[in-house]
Amino acid sequence: LARADLSDYDVVLVPEGEHPLDDMEVAGDWILLSRMENIVSRVRLHALNGQPGPELTLPGDGSLGGVSASAEGGAVALSYSSFVTPPTILGATLPPRGSAAAVQPVEIARARSDFDFSTLALRRASVPSADGTPINVWLMHRQGLAQDGSAPVLLNGYGGFNLSLQPRFNRDPLYWVERGGVYAVANLRGGSEFGEAWHRAGARENKHHVFEDFEAVIRWLSSSGLSRPSRVAIYGGSNGGLLMGAMITRCPEAFAAAFSTVGLYDMARFHRFPPAEIWTSEYGDPEQPEALQWLAEYSPYHRVPERAALPAVWIETADHDTRVHWAHSTKFAARLQDANTADTPVLFYMQRDVGHGAGARREDQLRQLVRRYAFLEDRLGLPAPTEP
Repeated sequence: LARADLSDYDVVLVPEGEHPLDDMEVAGDWILLSRMENIVSRVRLHALNGQPGPELTLPGDGSLGGVSASAEGGAVALSYSSFVTPPTILGATLPPRGSAAAVQPVEIARARSDFDFSTLALRRASVPSADGTPINVWLMHRQGLAQDGSAPVLLNGYGGFNLSLQPRFNRDPLYWVERGGVYAVANLRGGSEFGEAWHRAGARENKHHVFEDFEAVIRWLSSSGLSRPSRVAIYGGSNGGLLMGAMITRCPEAFAAAFSTVGLYDMARFHRFPPAEIWTSEYGDPEQPEALQWLAEYSPYHRVPERAALPAVWIETADHDTRVHWAHSTKFAARLQDANTADTPVLFYMQRDVGHGAGARREDQLRQLVRRYAFLEDRLGLPAPTEP
């Protein structure tokens, strides 16, 4: 910018804030900036000279899916959802220039749902990781859940590639909650929840922090009195599949079952399967001795012991996956099956004519959900669901 000719443009400088910027729109006399503050969306108005203005108040702890604004009229529409709020369109007319009063949008439309959301409780917990870093955990369950260590918990995590697990609406966790379970999401280092420093704290030589974070959350589920190892299940895919592999080989006694899809497990050779060579900026280059050393310290395939009692494991891949080669899964599943000394299944499943996940047919997505919940319900001792 310092070298550019900006004489024909109006340049507005908004100072960098503490929180990651998600979206920006110009509407009438205002600039709308959507930021992620403490893992939820917040929208603040700024004057056209960059000075901060009032907040546009959202309904709760949720996430924006998009912002659309009229540059002339100052009208704005927002797509919003949360764990307990179906996708909703909000609308607002922005105030005149110089106003300091918060803007309260109104609901224009909401996706239909037959679920009674008033029966749900959504709360957050802060769990210290191995180095004391606080890790946020979202917990969704029925109101009045007994804190007696018996709750079946399904825990999800990712922790990588500067991607965040924000509180967005998804229908399938509601099924788990209806069955009396707790649905939990851990916001691990490696994501974008708290900016680039948070991402870097879980990448390359710092990747071990991601596994420390997730292990701390798994163990907290039992130490807090919410659940116990025989009632805890974990799941993740892709980089989240790597996370599952790390947990299976790192703390197998801390949970009962893991459902892992299209994951990376051989971190010494991941770069030899295109296009994975472009991920060396995230994981490190195994061709470099220093990087190979830190990769080998957590590579799930290489950490499988000769003999060990393992939790129940479901390893799933896809034969048309062009991001993570299916050989990761076949090798890892075979090695787990050979090593397992416990009376628990280590199962392998390959989807046919399906890729990495994006663009999968609805019927393929539903079948995978059926496999996931049938497997995890069985391993956590939930009774078979009754017919409606």
